[in-house]
Amino acid sequence: MHPNHKMSSGERAVAAFLSAAGIRWLFESPVFVTDDNGRPRIWCPDFFLTDLGMHIEVMGPKGNYPYRETVYDANCLLVLFIDPYRNADWQRSLTDQLCCVQHYRSCLVLGLMRKDAA
Repeated sequence: MHPNHKMSSGERAVAAFLSAAGIRWLFESPVFVTDDNGRPRIWCPDFFLTDLGMHIEVMGPKGNYPYRETVYDANCLLVLFIDPYRNADWQRSLTDQLCCVQHYRSCLVLGLMRKDAA
């Protein structure tokens, strides 16, 4: 984390949750995206989970999150969106999303293994 940057209360809660679970993360690690007008941009999702190769965006009270999600998807970036401000059970939501991603990845690898064995 940059020493001059202050995390929001939601970001601090997510950081503590990830750290307690032993999940390594980087705060606001920049990514290159092309926006919907084809312009190059550097965006910084809130967390990059280094061992899992995915990002987390902590939704604040303001922000155009559907637009961000569209741009991330178009750039093939896996970014999970969570809302600790309006979702009291955000930890379960994040855990469920992580499990779904890992299950999907496991299915892809198993499919490769089946093709390799054939």
